[in-house]
Order: sequence, then C-alpha cells, then structure tokens
Amino acid sequence: MSAIVRNTAIDHLRTRRQPSVELEKALAVAADAAPSPTEEFDFAGAEPVARGALARLPEDRRRLVALAYLEGESRASLSRRFGVPVGTIKTWLHRTILVVRKDCLATMAAA
Repeated sequence: MSAIVRNTAIDHLRTRRQPSVELEKALAVAADAAPSPTEEFDFAGAEPVARGALARLPEDRRRLVALAYLEGESRASLSRRFGVPVGTIKTWLHRTILVVRKDCLATMAAA
C-alpha cells in the first residue's frame, strides 16, 4: 500500500510542469546584457604583441609552437621530428607558452 502511495506521489510530481518561459526570457535578457569576452577583446592590438613575443623566442621553440598550435601536428609526431620523448615535447610547449604569456602581459602592461 505504501509503495502505491509513494509511486503515485512521484508520478504526480513528474507530471507537474514548471513554467519555463519565464526562465528562458530571463536567460535571454541576461545573455544580451553582458558582452562576451571576444566582443571586448582587441584582436588588432593583440596581434602585434603576440607576433613580437613569438619573434623573441629561439628558432626551435618558435618552430615547435607553430607546428603544434598553428599546423596542428600531434605531440607524437613532434616527438619524432625533434628526436625527443613526448613528455619532453609537452614540457617544452608548456614552458614556451608560459614565456609567451609572460612576455605578452609585460608588453601590454608597459603600453
């Protein structure tokens, strides 16, 4: 008997639908009010800063970053190309990106 009452109560709760139109309207208003990060970002101003930071890298690191992030070459392929283990490639990429980030932030702060 208690199982029937319990299941009937659960069925009743499942069939009750909460109005979702108000929620959808609220989400639409909130989404329209705040500009996205890409709308606020100055790509034209960032490009020379990024190019400069990449230009200051040693040639092998600049080539590694270009192959990995611009050409989409896999870590395993880069490992074979550079003749080092995959873990070393990952470490080089990580450290190089940190250097580029630090350089870009320093350049932007100085401007």
